[in-house]
Amino acid sequence: MLPHPEDGAQGRGSEYGLAPGLDERPAGRRALAPDMQPVITFGVLGGEATLRGAFRTCRDALLDDPTSVPALPRARVTVPSQ
Repeated sequence: MLPHPEDGAQGRGSEYGLAPGLDERPAGRRALAPDMQPVITFGVLGGEATLRGAFRTCRDALLDDPTSVPALPRARVTVPSQ
């Protein structure tokens, strides 16, 4: 019988939490290389890469939702004076 969460069955080994499922996913990789840990490094994008990312984000956000595309302004109608 599984312990009930109200009885103090909390933490990493709890059958009611997400941790057991999350631990099972990388288990195969951990078996092959148990001591490997990801190395997180921080970097700074160059100006060109930053602009490309900004333009792409704006374009994708605009074109993903057809209701957000602004209507074209009406063309001016000029009537020649007589």
